[in-house]
Amino acid sequence: MLRQPKMGLRVSIFALWCAAILTPGPVNAQTSNDPPNSPEEVASNRETLSLLRQKRFEALESKMSGLQHSYEARAISDERLLHEFRAFYDTDPKLDAQYTAWIAAFPDSYAAYLARGIYYRSLGSEARGERFISETSKQQLDLMAMYLEKAMRDYDKSLMLAEKPLISYHAILGAVMLNGGDGLARTMLDESVRIDPTNFVVRYKYFATLQTRWGGSLKQMLDFERDARAAGLSEVQLKYFANMIAIERAWLQKQAR
Repeated sequence: MLRQPKMGLRVSIFALWCAAILTPGPVNAQTSNDPPNSPEEVASNRETLSLLRQKRFEALESKMSGLQHSYEARAISDERLLHEFRAFYDTDPKLDAQYTAWIAAFPDSYAAYLARGIYYRSLGSEARGERFISETSKQQLDLMAMYLEKAMRDYDKSLMLAEKPLISYHAILGAVMLNGGDGLARTMLDESVRIDPTNFVVRYKYFATLQTRWGGSLKQMLDFERDARAAGLSEVQLKYFANMIAIERAWLQKQAR
């Protein structure tokens, strides 16, 4: 059964994103400090990609939708779910047809639409590159925009196909961080907290946008870390916030020299 739209959210997220698009800026995703996949999760990612490449869509659908259902039943954590969907960061251009075939086989699959959106967003990030906007060609930016539009259409569809589309909110934040839209970023954070008040992954993704170099401030980061602690995040999770705050302090000291 399709998830019923929630009042206040289902104006199309794709429409909100289009309305909020800003001039692309520096790539501001924080990745070096992200919680890494465990060896078991790395092996699982390889298995997932193998199923996709071999067009074993029934097994792939069973695995990925099963993980989503396990998260919704609180049998696995939001971190585990995110790490499993990292399999779709692979930017092999040959995979495009496999994603489309997966969706054709399971047209109401939350996992399939989310996975293809993650793939397109990864292609967009790759096209954009990591240089400053002044060092990035119009061709790169146009290619990024094309892939992000495809990603956002798939994310928008995915939101209607799960009770708790937490990784969709995380993924939309990733697109926003490439192309701007602070209001939509905040909406994704708020929606994530609504469906999972103690979630770590969307909070931490949003936290990266609060760095001074991306328009935030150290005070905003400290306030956000305090709120995350009050929400009941674990000490292990809070260490990631503390590590990013330490990185921020070092960066600010360097800028002050």
